[in-house]
Amino acid sequence: MALLGLLAFALFLTGCSVDTAPTTAVLNADSVSSPVRLLITRDFGAQVLLDTTAPHADGMTAMSLLASATEVETGYGGGFVGAIDGLASTFGRSGASAPHDWFYWVDGSLGEVGAGDHALVAGQTVWWDYHPWSGAAMIQSTLAAFPRPFSVAPVQVLGPDTAAALREWLAEAGVETALPHDHDGPDAGDVPGAGHAAAAYTLDTGLPTWVMEALKAGARAGIFAQVNGERLQVLTEQGDVEGPAEAIALAVRNPSAPDALVLLVLASDQASLEAFLQQISPGDLSGHVGVYLSDDAVQTLPAGAGS
Repeated sequence: MALLGLLAFALFLTGCSVDTAPTTAVLNADSVSSPVRLLITRDFGAQVLLDTTAPHADGMTAMSLLASATEVETGYGGGFVGAIDGLASTFGRSGASAPHDWFYWVDGSLGEVGAGDHALVAGQTVWWDYHPWSGAAMIQSTLAAFPRPFSVAPVQVLGPDTAAALREWLAEAGVETALPHDHDGPDAGDVPGAGHAAAAYTLDTGLPTWVMEALKAGARAGIFAQVNGERLQVLTEQGDVEGPAEAIALAVRNPSAPDALVLLVLASDQASLEAFLQQISPGDLSGHVGVYLSDDAVQTLPAGAGS
């Protein structure tokens, strides 16, 4: 893709800009509604720059929330972010050996319009992250806002042999669960229905078709994990194999409802799954694409980010 077209694509999907100007915002707060959370990090959550909340206000957007708490430089009519508190996008600039850019997600899903056009509702989490970007990958889904969006309504829990352990973990995290969606066919009970869902599977008992299809998207779609035979492997931002993992937690699109997310937990076996769920907490997911267990230590995805 030509650089100009690639830059335009980046501007559509993120809050970035090259031509910038300062902006500020004043919000009329609705003190009755749940606050919105603003989380700003760099290098895929390796460094937290700001983590704060604000009362929700009528007309609030991802941009107005950001401008109420930071100094923002914008361009292209004010809808796209070029810099936050002086940390500027270098994408598309000559001489930038490793271009960096700003990206935002709302309740775990990548912002698909300029931040000035993304309206917020009460209780949502907006995650901004500044990281290297070659233009080759777009991270569609993350767990950075956990327990949202899974705490908004009861979620289905999938996994014939693993659902009980995952249900218990979700309950401790404040997520209400519901019965799996009823489906006909050979994968009955193992395909998410409409709405957000959670699923856990182990390699030794096999993965359903929809999970294998989700993993095929690979690093270009922000899926920094793969199955190689009977092993789980984690990937770097560039899609290179970093090493093995005993278990992984990440967010994928729901194949039955593309606007919904599935919290997907994969492990080599039941013992690894239970060990993983015992070690991770909701705080481990905050501001991260996903997490994995390797050598009994919880680490973040993409592998090697921020190191």
